[in-house]
Amino acid sequence: MVYSIHPFSIISSVIGYGSMNPATTLSFTIIGRIPLRYLFPLTTVQLIGSFFSSLVLFITYRESIIDGNKNCLPTSVDDDDDDVISLFVLTPSASHYVCFIDRVFVSTLTTLFVLLLRDKRNHKISRRYRCVYMAIFTTGRIGALSMNAGTSVNPTRDLGPRLAIAVCGWGLNAFKANNYYFWIPIVAPYLGSIIGAILYKITHCQSQFE
Repeated sequence: MVYSIHPFSIISSVIGYGSMNPATTLSFTIIGRIPLRYLFPLTTVQLIGSFFSSLVLFITYRESIIDGNKNCLPTSVDDDDDDVISLFVLTPSASHYVCFIDRVFVSTLTTLFVLLLRDKRNHKISRRYRCVYMAIFTTGRIGALSMNAGTSVNPTRDLGPRLAIAVCGWGLNAFKANNYYFWIPIVAPYLGSIIGAILYKITHCQSQFE
């Protein structure tokens, strides 16, 4: 999946800012790469894309999802609800506290790496190879740091599908699942991106981004 995104990353980097992660967009805003007036529109578009892609997947595989969880009724939070919801959103394998720290740390690392790639002073990395480096980094990150809280450091990766599930009949149950875990995949990546951007700006005060 990581490498299948590579062509789309190249396309988006040509026609736009090349970011599909609002936390990364925020870090670019902090360092001055993206104007503040673009932050909300870009974040909105990223969330809309995540929502509709999840909606399409649910509609496409609805019969298989329902047949595989025949007892699931979008009326209360129970094990069957969690089974369906977990098909679309991130689920914790540790305490909420551990998952929050985990996502902040991983998001900070990811932000630092992304900013390193975009800094023209860092070994003059060619634009055509940046997505390859990012794919390799993401593969390593997922393999090493995904046990506690899943693989994503993108707030819309969880919020978009969760909204889609809510619209498809699960309502607030989509947010009550796993003891209201929903806020951690949203808040933690943003906090990590802020920390990463500030650290990079302090240690690379004369960076030249493109």
